[in-house]
Amino acid sequence: MYALYAMLLFEVAEAGQFQIPGANLSAAGIITSIVNLLWGAIVAFCTVIFAIGALFMILGAGKEDMLQKGKTMMIGGIAGLVVVIGGPSILRTFFKVFE
Repeated sequence: MYALYAMLLFEVAEAGQFQIPGANLSAAGIITSIVNLLWGAIVAFCTVIFAIGALFMILGAGKEDMLQKGKTMMIGGIAGLVVVIGGPSILRTFFKVFE
């Protein structure tokens, strides 16, 4: 079994590239995967902030400070989503204009 692993490593070292079916292990592929992961995490975070802000507004029905905090959190969550979702679209448009 270990001999098989050693042979595989030797073949990989000779080839200079390691290919896993369905995986893109080039530098651009790795960076793209990381950016996509971070993008999804940021979208989820903004959505959670918006939901917590809505919860603050619901639970703070009589308290002005809770209402203001909830409103601020909801606006921040929406602003974050607009930036995260709209940013790549704006950049794509910008680069298409200057091609």
